[in-house]
Amino acid sequence: MEWHPAAKAFPMMEDSQLQELADDIRRNGQHVDIEVDEHGRIIDGRNRSAACAIAQVEPRTRTVSGLSFDEVKERCWSLNVMQRMLTKSQRDAAAVKMAS
Repeated sequence: MEWHPAAKAFPMMEDSQLQELADDIRRNGQHVDIEVDEHGRIIDGRNRSAACAIAQVEPRTRTVSGLSFDEVKERCWSLNVMQRMLTKSQRDAAAVKMAS
C-alpha cells in the first residue's frame, strides 16, 4: 500500500517490534483498522500494514475521505504524536518533516 506523504513524517517500528506486532496480529487478529484516503494511501497504520504483510493476514482498512492535505497532516500528528510513545527527538524530527 502507498503511504500518504503526511504519514511519512513518523518513524516506523524497529524490526523486532514489527515482528512482535505481526505475531500478535497472527494470534489475535488486527484490532484497529488501517486508515486510508480516497486514493488508497495510508494515513494511519503503516506499521499495522507491514505487520499484516509479515503475518500474511489480509489487512482491514477504513476509508477517510473529504480531508484537505492540512487536515490529513493534523490527523497524522494527533494519531502519532499524541497517542504514540515517541522520544522528543522523534517528535522534533516529525515536526520538521510535517512543516515541509
